[in-house]
Amino acid sequence: MNRTNMDSHDQAHQPQAATQPGTDDANVSAELLALADYPNAFGKRFTVSDGDIDGFGHVNNAVYLQWLDATVWQHTRSVGLTEQACRELNRGMAVVRHEIDYLLSSYINDEVVVFVWLMNNDGKLRASRLFQVLRLSDQKTLLRATTDYICTNLETGRPARMPERFKTTYADTLSL
Repeated sequence: MNRTNMDSHDQAHQPQAATQPGTDDANVSAELLALADYPNAFGKRFTVSDGDIDGFGHVNNAVYLQWLDATVWQHTRSVGLTEQACRELNRGMAVVRHEIDYLLSSYINDEVVVFVWLMNNDGKLRASRLFQVLRLSDQKTLLRATTDYICTNLETGRPARMPERFKTTYADTLSL
């Protein structure tokens, strides 16, 4: 599997909040969540648009990373850790490593779902997320990734111990 990243970005680049845990505006149903590699996934749907396509006629690699990031932010908000809550705690999770395996290409108008799981939260500084990107039309996995995060002080940008809220909110949803 691979590595990807968690949460501290410019608010102008953040997607809208989730309507309820495990869903987005397009509604990731229990039926869709059942397609995930593992139980306890959070999912967000995307439809490939013209702007996602590169010169080779498929989704640009950077777009997948944007989808992973948007899914992380939606999941984070759905569990109550909004940007405001993080600022009040003066803590955020910053990516330190992404590992991505691109398995298949995606094309214009493909509908995909990004699944994410929390894992390896040490309750001190570090946590990871595991990702799977699935094309809905044929239920093929397009990408698997892992992102490693470190808890940071938002004022200094330096590593800082997780507050209790991060320990519980970012509790592992997957053990491998």
